[in-house]
Amino acid sequence: MTAPRTDSAGILRLGAPIGAAMVGAVLLPLLVFAILGWLSSDALYVRSLYIPLSQLFVALIVAFDASTQTAVARAVGARRTDDLSGLMWTSIALSFAFGAALTVVVVVTAPALADLLHVAPHARELFIGFVRWTSAASALLMLPIAPAALLRGSGRSGAAAVITLGGALVELSAVAALAYGTGLGVWSVPVSMAMATAVALTIAAWQLRRSGLIKSPRRGTVNREALVYLRRVGLPVAGTFVALFGFSTAQLWIMGPFGESRVSGFSLAVTLQAVLIQPALAIGAASAIMINQRLGAGERSRLLPSLWAGLRVVLWVYIPLSAAVWLLTPGMAGLLTNDTAAAAEAARYLRIVGPSYLFMGMTLAAFTVLEQIGKGLLGLCLNVVFFAALSVIGYLVTRGDGGPADFYWALSIGNVGGVLATLVAVVAVRHLARAGTRERQ
Repeated sequence: MTAPRTDSAGILRLGAPIGAAMVGAVLLPLLVFAILGWLSSDALYVRSLYIPLSQLFVALIVAFDASTQTAVARAVGARRTDDLSGLMWTSIALSFAFGAALTVVVVVTAPALADLLHVAPHARELFIGFVRWTSAASALLMLPIAPAALLRGSGRSGAAAVITLGGALVELSAVAALAYGTGLGVWSVPVSMAMATAVALTIAAWQLRRSGLIKSPRRGTVNREALVYLRRVGLPVAGTFVALFGFSTAQLWIMGPFGESRVSGFSLAVTLQAVLIQPALAIGAASAIMINQRLGAGERSRLLPSLWAGLRVVLWVYIPLSAAVWLLTPGMAGLLTNDTAAAAEAARYLRIVGPSYLFMGMTLAAFTVLEQIGKGLLGLCLNVVFFAALSVIGYLVTRGDGGPADFYWALSIGNVGGVLATLVAVVAVRHLARAGTRERQ
């Protein structure tokens, strides 16, 4: 029993800073939501509609974060620290190139997206302009990802958290100051994102210098291992978030006919939900780092205990968290906007779906492990089936005599059923543990 307890403690030590950084990163859009929610209904509405597009950029961020983190963890486990410099610079160059390409696509297709989401006529031009400028600022956010992932994969999750939280704090402060202090309103969002990127890069350079991991940067060298793990880990992870983009778009399309206040309330609840699921993702990431380091070191017998320890930590965290969401929902929703109808809709969603977060947490931790041990394609296939089923069910229950509450119940039941994904993760890790030969790097 000593090893599991030790693994649990190690996952908590590694996962706590990861969780703090991830919560900070997603708490940021929630607080921006609150700032805009008290600014004007149009600002809240436009920011709500941007959620699916933001997930495309999150897909890129998570892809390069996961692939770099995994490659670094394997290299550190195998004591190949000389490879870290090339890994980081290759990841930085590729991530920014992909982000810039996505920005071009968004700029061109913004009017079509406005049509797809049934944007209200009075907000159409504001929405298109906001989407274009915010997408350009989102491309800049790709730059600090690789340095933070390198620190995290090497076990320095606290240093990586400083990068993420420092940028988030600057962005939030700038949005609050510019939205009200200068009258920029919703346009304060892209300006603040650019400012946050500059600060995060400065902190990253300082943390890398302190760590001593990057001794001789070779910017012109393309590291093949970075490309290998981008294909094995990053692209399947990105595919999951692209599937989530489709699911989010479908959800907004389903909610569209019920009016602006319900769309805003639903989006507000989903943004708060994004904060609440971060501990599960952090625990899954910490478990995957431990598993990958042990794979790199050839310690296959210790893989499955790491997974079980991570799942046990998820239970410790989400039993009280799910109860707290259900009990505190009305007060939380009312603090985030002065639109009483939107707040009531957000509260209704959280009251129905909140208790299922215990099961969602287990599922997300398991999927995170799958994605970061090279089984991302399997996770992607499971996610696509899950999202597609919920979208079809949501459409059917709301287009009959039902309303949004029926859709929320479908989501809650789906979260409970999704916990079966933990069995898939157990089988995958057991397969790695029983493999007869050490994986070639």
